[in-house]
Amino acid sequence: MSRMPTRLGRRSAVDSGKCTTTEVETAQQAAYDRCVSVAVSLEQLHARVSEFGEHAYLTTLGSDGRAHVVSVHATVDGDRVRVRAGRTSTANVGVNPAVTLLWAAPVDGPYCLIVDGDGTIPDEGEGETEIRPTRAVLHRVIGASHDLPSCIPLEQSS
Repeated sequence: MSRMPTRLGRRSAVDSGKCTTTEVETAQQAAYDRCVSVAVSLEQLHARVSEFGEHAYLTTLGSDGRAHVVSVHATVDGDRVRVRAGRTSTANVGVNPAVTLLWAAPVDGPYCLIVDGDGTIPDEGEGETEIRPTRAVLHRVIGASHDLPSCIPLEQSS
């Protein structure tokens, strides 16, 4: 590992090669989160979706690993987000329940809203997918002020 200068000429354990790859990745993620993230609770998701509107993009993964992205009407219902999805999206959720919803930034808005979750197809929900959010972030868009954090996680409060 090459020597990397740090503040005041000191080297951290990460820089000195005394950490495992996993520890380095964890340290890098923690540093990223400290620098650009502000915790917000997932309970605020309903309010955030209200700000961004009901139009979102749903991303699912097929059995071949290819992403499938569609425009959907999304509503928050309790602790779930409900969307009406087509045959391909529904089939993908059956194979791989990991999904992502993206709400584009409003005109001149500094952030888009990204929600990761686990999708399920309810028995009674013809064409409907229920998503249990597992992670949500406001992500700064290109052109927004660099004074703003680039990523604000919406995390479940304890």
